[in-house]
Amino acid sequence: ALAPGSGPRHLAFHPGGRSAYLACELDNTLVVCAYDPATGALTPGPGQSTGTGSGTSYPAQPVVTGDGAYVYLANRGPNSLTRYAVEDGGAALRLLDTVPVGGDWPRQLALSPDSTLLFAANQRSSTVTVFGVGPDGSLTAVGAPFPAPVAVCVLPLP
Repeated sequence: ALAPGSGPRHLAFHPGGRSAYLACELDNTLVVCAYDPATGALTPGPGQSTGTGSGTSYPAQPVVTGDGAYVYLANRGPNSLTRYAVEDGGAALRLLDTVPVGGDWPRQLALSPDSTLLFAANQRSSTVTVFGVGPDGSLTAVGAPFPAPVAVCVLPLP
């Protein structure tokens, strides 16, 4: 159970298998949940800030790097991406920063299989923005966003 009005939207699991990260689009939070694989139970912790300030950010989707070191969150309202460092084996997040996504209404994110590229599907601008992911989890835009009609979903190819 989550707080009324939180608006749970998307969930991503840490590769360690004991934590999951839940975007709550109505209260502008990312919730770290403990996961018990034996029972399938998720136990939510307190909501974490999206780093986007006041106003509704409509967080859409979290993604976790393959090594479990970083979590990224799409924020549709301010058109930004939030970067978190993963701590305590996946059980905690530390807000690092936010960066502009370079498009309008980032609805979905995907990481390349080696977690060196992050793709953001920007629904309202019908574009996909590509970011290089640095060793410290930093994001750097790679070229200009490219057109993609009805950009609501991106999936990495192996």
